[in-house]
Amino acid sequence: MKNGWTKNRIEVEIKGVKTLRLELPDGLNLNEQALQMTLAVKLYEAGQC
Repeated sequence: MKNGWTKNRIEVEIKGVKTLRLELPDGLNLNEQALQMTLAVKLYEAGQC
């Protein structure tokens, strides 16, 4: 626990070659699918996939 909140750990596999680890405060109330879709959209918009 740091700064009064705990962290969620979510790992997302990207095309079987890389792993992204995010540590987020519990209060965000985001599920794994929402994070995966958000990341996919941002990568697509940046032309990275």
